[in-house]
Amino acid sequence: MKPLGQLLGTAWEIYTGQSAVFLGYTAWVLVPYALLILLEPSIQDTAWEIPIEWTLNVAQTALILWAVIAITILTWAILRKKKVKLELVGKKAWQLAPIFVVIQLVNGLIVVGGSLLLIIPGLVFWIWYAFSAQEVVLHKQHGLVALSQSRNLVRGRFWHVAWRLVGGHGFLALVYLFFTGALVGIVSLLTEGPSVLINPSDIPLWLEVLVNVIEIVFMPLVIAYSTVLYFDLRESAPKEPART
Repeated sequence: MKPLGQLLGTAWEIYTGQSAVFLGYTAWVLVPYALLILLEPSIQDTAWEIPIEWTLNVAQTALILWAVIAITILTWAILRKKKVKLELVGKKAWQLAPIFVVIQLVNGLIVVGGSLLLIIPGLVFWIWYAFSAQEVVLHKQHGLVALSQSRNLVRGRFWHVAWRLVGGHGFLALVYLFFTGALVGIVSLLTEGPSVLINPSDIPLWLEVLVNVIEIVFMPLVIAYSTVLYFDLRESAPKEPART
């Protein structure tokens, strides 16, 4: 398996090389959010408020799933040096969305169930089945087969995978928190007081929007890293001896 730094570097290289396309996918996630901001003054305290908010939240969730799948497919193609038609990637992402949701729900239930027993089993299950979604999206596996394939990739190198999974995502999370924390801190200083830091309700709308934009910018990098790690796991997996 490749070192953590090399995996992060590969993800960064892919992200910067395809940033326009990646951000083109994730930008759609902001559309329901923008509509909610525009409609909120006119629907607040009316019978339409809850149905409209619920509808837009569902639409945003669906677009997040679509963007995650599309970026995963595109990153995989880049790693394998394959050319893809972007319009087909988007269409395929919608087709895969239902089974992607199912495997994520099953995976989540397993991890939560293990965590309810003890924290350690929950963490172990998370590492084992962390790549079941990629099995669904990239190799059309379903249900228990996707979970089994993910565990097979981890088998025999649990701690190596755990370090790259936790370390990589942890590093990206720290970078994200640094940028967002610095932004909130700057606003707090400009407003001559720590009220923004103490009471989140004091955050102005423009800052909330900017934080959401930062999330959208970071999102493709996280997805790219997960796909790069998955690719490396498959490439470095022990090969089965040829049958005679």
